[in-house]
Amino acid sequence: MFFLFYGILFAQDTTVSQAFKYNSPPQTYQLNKKNRFPDYPLLSSYYLVQEAKKGNPLAEHELGLRYLLGEGFEADTARAVYWIFKAAQSKLPPACFNMGLLLNQGIGVDWDPFQAYDYFKCAAKLGMPAAEYIFGVLHSYTMIVNKNLNETYKWVKLSAEQGYKPAINLLKQLRTLGINFEETAENLPDLDTTAATAANYLLMDDSSIQNNFGVSPIKIAQDTTVIKAKDKTKLQKFFASSPDKIREKLGYIPTENSEEKDSVANSDSTNGFEFVKKAAEFGSPEALLLLGKAYELGVQVPQDSLKAMTNYIWAYRLGAMKAWSVLVDKANSQSFFDNLKKKIDEGKNPDAMYIWSNMKFLGFNYQITDEQAVEMLEKAAKLNHVPSLIEIGKVYFTGKFAQKDTAKAFEYWRKAAALGSLEAKVRLAFTKLNNQNASKKEKREALKTLKLAANNGSILAQSLLGLAYEKGIGVIANKGKAAEYYRIAASRGNQAAYYSLKRMYDEIRPTDREEFIIYEEEN
Repeated sequence: MFFLFYGILFAQDTTVSQAFKYNSPPQTYQLNKKNRFPDYPLLSSYYLVQEAKKGNPLAEHELGLRYLLGEGFEADTARAVYWIFKAAQSKLPPACFNMGLLLNQGIGVDWDPFQAYDYFKCAAKLGMPAAEYIFGVLHSYTMIVNKNLNETYKWVKLSAEQGYKPAINLLKQLRTLGINFEETAENLPDLDTTAATAANYLLMDDSSIQNNFGVSPIKIAQDTTVIKAKDKTKLQKFFASSPDKIREKLGYIPTENSEEKDSVANSDSTNGFEFVKKAAEFGSPEALLLLGKAYELGVQVPQDSLKAMTNYIWAYRLGAMKAWSVLVDKANSQSFFDNLKKKIDEGKNPDAMYIWSNMKFLGFNYQITDEQAVEMLEKAAKLNHVPSLIEIGKVYFTGKFAQKDTAKAFEYWRKAAALGSLEAKVRLAFTKLNNQNASKKEKREALKTLKLAANNGSILAQSLLGLAYEKGIGVIANKGKAAEYYRIAASRGNQAAYYSLKRMYDEIRPTDREEFIIYEEEN
């Protein structure tokens, strides 16, 4: 257990990430629901049950949904799964689709993305747009099956042709990336035309019922960064974007739970820079990268190359691989090191100390020893430099560059938290959640802190919540939720979350189906 915690809490410090390269928030898919019986509780429930018992797949499916959502019946997940499963056995498209969602999220059944894949495949072959889209996306990365962009394109195009908006958007993206496979009779998907009775039951994406039962398929690989700006105008334009757009780009998770919302991140303010600053405090690598660019260009803040570099290093530590190129450029600049050393000799610039020591840890600076780098971090920490407080805490927690001392690590993190560091609070919260001697109240508060941070862009909190739900640390174990949190963090560049997710899949991967055998790793 400790090893897993250690790996996720600190494995961001890596130079190579094989994580998914897509940074949009998780998509929430609607349960497909269309009532065929009037909402008169007693009479409609009676007829619904009678029809379901006769083997009517439409009634079976609706009865399952009503049990699941507590509409006309007392909520009963086990009965819901029973009836939805029966309807899916009759190849009713929405029942297959919903069964896939339940399996993918582990709701009422054991989490099993491989069975979910089969149900999505069934619904896709029956011509259901949402299923075609998901089935196509599942081929866009290597996890359940081997990556096959040909399959992705074919199925997404079929969905788009039926007007499914997510598919239309993804199809544009595919074509922008140059993925546009020629369609011939040989490479078009085979559709199941035998279920004629189901044909009129496909167009049900107008349901008003929103549920967190959705999968979060990761689309085509993209850069995890949200900025490619080389001038002030582009950066200023981004800061002027709508709050919703900025939240999405910074890794926020949409939530309706008011206790898990942040007052700044969810305000109606149009000041995008405030969103970025707050997300950076929570530990959003995308926000830290933007903040670094703001200091580099002097947008919204005074131009400061050292503060820019501090944010770039911090962003890289949390998974923003785009920052690596910046670090390499600086490492090849003698003038950069000369200026940095000058600031260090003055002895009063904690940003310079933080940069100098981290350049050593990352293998760019051979002018000092590991011991000297640690001493420099401690000196910056004494100046209440939050990034240094977090970093020196990591040094003592891992024992990588100094003798292991967890008590000293927690002391540094508590000091950072007292100075307002939300990332430090995340690290302390998980240790509290993982502490068997902590009270129930303390664990509830710790979980609340983690969820608040995760919803507001903390990639660390997202990956730690994945671990918590996978292993049942302070919460009831839920593999579906674990996979979802891991997937969100992995899609933003967190390598530890990616490998945790891959391990979860590999632990239950069927060995008797060639389709599920992975031949090579995702690049």
